[in-house]
This record gives sequence, C-alpha cells and structure tokens, in this order.
Amino acid sequence: MDKGYFDFRKITEQQDELDFKNKVPCPNCKKPIPQDATMCLYCGEEVYFHKKPKWFVWTAIIAIIVFIIFALGGF
Repeated sequence: MDKGYFDFRKITEQQDELDFKNKVPCPNCKKPIPQDATMCLYCGEEVYFHKKPKWFVWTAIIAIIVFIIFALGGF
C-alpha cells in the first residue's frame, strides 16, 4: 500500500472546552451532561440546549411590528 494513500491533515481548530460545573440531564438517556454540549457523552445522541441569540429575537419582533404597520396601512 502506498504511503500517500491516506491524506492525513493536522487539525488546526481549537477544541471547545465544556463547562462540567453546569450540568443538565440528557433529553435521551437522562444522564448529566454539560449544558453547552452538542452531543451526549453517554448515549452519543445530538442534544439541542442552545437558545437563539438575543439579537435574533429582537430582529424578529421588530420585523413583525413593521409588517403589521404596513399591513394596516400605517405608511
């Protein structure tokens, strides 16, 4: 087998540090995992604890208000 067959690359990304002080139960297996984890360390399922950023929520609220004003013929 040729040595160049496998194209190994060095990982240059910084690993995320998980906060093991703040744990929440996994929605699948109910074992405690860090609240900022994206995957359960026990069952391997993906978990979604992340909330939408505040700017996203405010942008949506403003867009809805502007839409209602235009729909009612305010401008």
